Amino acid sequence: MMFPRRKPNPVYLLLLLLFISAYARSQSPEQEPAQADTFSLQRIFAGGRFSGQLRQFTMFTDNAPGLSDYHAIAAGASLHYETRAWRGFSMAMGGGFVTDIGSSDFTRPDPVTGAYDRYDAGLYEVLELDNKEFLSRLEDLNISYRRAQTRVVLGKQMLKTPLLNPQDGRMNSSLFEGLYGYFGQGKGWHFEGGWLWKAAPRSTNRWFRVAESIGVYSQGVTPEGQKAAYRDQVESAGLLVFNTRHTGRAGSFDFWNYYIDNVLNTAFFQWATTSTMKQQVSPHWDFGAQIIRQDAVANGGNVDPIKTYAPKGMHSWAFGGFASWSQAGTRLRLNATRITADGRLLFPREWGRDALFTFMPRERNEGLGDVWAVSGLFSRNLQGTPLEYSIGAGYYHLPDVKNYRLNKYGLPSYTQINFEMKYRFPGRLKGLEAHVLAVWKANAGNLHGDERYRINKVDMANYNLIFNYHFDSGENAEGSKKK
Repeated sequence: MMFPRRKPNPVYLLLLLLFISAYARSQSPEQEPAQADTFSLQRIFAGGRFSGQLRQFTMFTDNAPGLSDYHAIAAGASLHYETRAWRGFSMAMGGGFVTDIGSSDFTRPDPVTGAYDRYDAGLYEVLELDNKEFLSRLEDLNISYRRAQTRVVLGKQMLKTPLLNPQDGRMNSSLFEGLYGYFGQGKGWHFEGGWLWKAAPRSTNRWFRVAESIGVYSQGVTPEGQKAAYRDQVESAGLLVFNTRHTGRAGSFDFWNYYIDNVLNTAFFQWATTSTMKQQVSPHWDFGAQIIRQDAVANGGNVDPIKTYAPKGMHSWAFGGFASWSQAGTRLRLNATRITADGRLLFPREWGRDALFTFMPRERNEGLGDVWAVSGLFSRNLQGTPLEYSIGAGYYHLPDVKNYRLNKYGLPSYTQINFEMKYRFPGRLKGLEAHVLAVWKANAGNLHGDERYRINKVDMANYNLIFNYHFDSGENAEGSKKK
């Protein structure tokens, strides 16, 4: 499905940041005492911090014989600048761009199923499949205040929570706009949360109101099997997030609540043991558990069942656990998840990846109910070298693809195997990282003779090679401390 093209954002912000960085380096902020907190544009801007990333991403999706394969080779960069603080206040701004080096024609559907590419097109703009040449987006524009263990941010920012997160598996990440704070209270207590009114979903190059961002990705079907149509139809003032965390001898107890006004409330509880540095050398065990409870709010976003996100009266439960054994850089972990048959586990995919222990990159269990899932992971961090790798495998027993009440996206049961490797270059190439991810998924369910349930879902492989280079003016080759 194609959407009206909009002109990409201008890149003047990036040019401005480059100018600011060059100007800052031409000055000598060290001439002022580091502890001076006087108001001076020279001090605030010339003494700021400049950081960014260069990324090259190659992806290839190999579907079952007779179905279309896809590929994408993209490159891009992001640039960010944060001023020096004045009386605890500072300003941050940044942006990024993505461009195509070589890729499939994503506007052409598969001739057998009529389906479009699911993975590779996400390196660009999923709402404009014919627009890949030069995409830019404003990513940061905020004012923050810091004092002791308190930090409050107003504006566009990146959040890292169980359900709101960058989900950094494409060229750009998911971002949010609002008022958000972090409050450390000592004795192991931490609080955070805020009110959010805009979102910039991964694989898009624009900002949406919270309600408008719900449905940017595939909308699936209603519990009655009709094609869902809630994009631009959800009514919500925004998203309220709250978290309290306590870390002690018994582990870390984490409670989150995500309240989408007029749509959905999600309560998330997680406990996990925390290993000490001494335990990192000797063999030790870690354990964790999580509980998720969801309830529709009002009409779930719209009184029309086809246009609502969460059907009126719906609720769902999910339970999970893990056990892991570690020693000297080697880790073995076993995970389990149960989503009950009460209803679908829902949360906008545009805002982050699954928080389930059994989550494996390139697939989600959001939109499903009555799920039994198990997965295992072997990871190895080679001591003395910048290489780490992991091998994971999982089995996911899902409801039938035609059980619309509990299977929103028509995903069949499947088995998945992942291989992942990261290498961080040392010495003069410090900051450069190579990342390999290979995913294989095999069908374990009934497709009812319909290849639409197979393409981009099962009996397929997805291969990724990513190069990232990170740089930060707060660090130098001699290992000086960040400003």
